[in-house]
Amino acid sequence: MFKNIKQYSVVALATLVIIGCGGNNDNSNNKSSKTDLNSYSAAEKLAYYIANQDKTTQTGNSKKKRSREVKECQNSGSMDFGSVSNEDFLNKPVTIVFNHCDDGYGTTHGTLQMNMDDNDEGTMNYLTDFTFKDGSDKGLIKKGGSVETHHDGEWEVATINMVVVFNGITHGGENLVYRSKELPNGESEEYPVSGKEKIGDSAYFTVDPSYDASATPFKTNANDELISGLFKYIDDKNHAVEFEVVGKNKIAVRVNENGDGTFSNDEKSIIDLAR
Repeated sequence: MFKNIKQYSVVALATLVIIGCGGNNDNSNNKSSKTDLNSYSAAEKLAYYIANQDKTTQTGNSKKKRSREVKECQNSGSMDFGSVSNEDFLNKPVTIVFNHCDDGYGTTHGTLQMNMDDNDEGTMNYLTDFTFKDGSDKGLIKKGGSVETHHDGEWEVATINMVVVFNGITHGGENLVYRSKELPNGESEEYPVSGKEKIGDSAYFTVDPSYDASATPFKTNANDELISGLFKYIDDKNHAVEFEVVGKNKIAVRVNENGDGTFSNDEKSIIDLAR
């Protein structure tokens, strides 16, 4: 993928780690807005952003952006590799400085260090606050963020330690490990393995270490619609939290707030991503 940086949008490169639903029997209240998250709880916001990770702040793959072939900073700004040629920066640490670099699809500004190999495995470290704008989307990766990627068979495995502000919403990962893959039929699967993540100013949610989410990954069909999956977390008050795809693009959010081991009706809600 990175054999020649000129083959890729600089926004896609810089935001590599940003871009990475059965019936309903929950008798729950349906949240009415897809985009206005002000009424959502912290758990609901996290579920929404996980479900929309290809469009928001998760680790996955942006096929649309990666397929672009554009010249670096073709409109304005600059991209500085130092003494390293942009055709010869694999298998070594390379620091790249983006100075309001506009490649025709978006603009990036900030400094990152990459150490990637021929198999797209390695690390990316953000040495400064890093900003990007792509159309109406705006984001900030805070200084000190990092991601490490490697392959395990057909799975892409990412370990994230970073805080991202995307369109005004903060998403954080702490030793967060995700596995994802694309299937030949256009479908995709992903699930969290371990670590913590949060949305906004909420406390971190911990991936439930007692649950193997590989058995119930979030599955997306070729039309980018969620069709199945179950993730489990533990919140900062040690409450069990579940996100389950219960219909096409519908996610049940359950938080056992009283800690009795069961989810009562007032501890459940439904997010409809199609709205």
